[in-house]
Amino acid sequence: TVSQALFKAGGISPIGSLRNTRVIRGGEVVGIFDAYKLLLEGDPSGDIRLQDSDIVHVPVMKRLVEIDGEVRRPMRYEVSHIDTINDLLAMAGGLTAKGVPIGEFIRIDSGRGLSYSTLNLSKADVLNSELKDGDILRVRAASDEISDYVQIRGAVFYPGLHEFKSGLTVSDLVADSGNALLPQADRDFALLVRTNPADLSISLLRVD
Repeated sequence: TVSQALFKAGGISPIGSLRNTRVIRGGEVVGIFDAYKLLLEGDPSGDIRLQDSDIVHVPVMKRLVEIDGEVRRPMRYEVSHIDTINDLLAMAGGLTAKGVPIGEFIRIDSGRGLSYSTLNLSKADVLNSELKDGDILRVRAASDEISDYVQIRGAVFYPGLHEFKSGLTVSDLVADSGNALLPQADRDFALLVRTNPADLSISLLRVD
């Protein structure tokens, strides 16, 4: 088969195309082997059986793009003239658990140098955009900032973060069996430290 012949020949060189290996028989192209279909999709349909005097021709790759950030297989990929950003994301295994559908896209524009744009990867027209040689896509990660929580510290059995729900009171928090006060806790005096989200100012409230 084509893949076996390529293996016996030592593999495809770094400049050779993995997507467009041609099988020439009697002066005509009788098959095109796309190694990505076999390697990424497990599809052996293009890995045809060779005959005596066949020529296996590996051309130089024409379009090489890069994807990194929060995708499962960040690397450089060879793309065809019909491949889109959606195809590139599929080759890279999709977004990781921390990935968000926002991409930083860099393209080489002839005569103008590099152009930079921010892409919304949840929009169909963006996903269907065709790729060009040298394109770079970086997928952003979700923020590590935590929201909707309160924190309890001091003389309790289990200090730490707890989910904030509308209507939650101090007594609700310390009455929870997981947050019960230690025997040495001063029940007459506690401090509630509150941050104003508007200006990040801090206020202290005395709690009995």
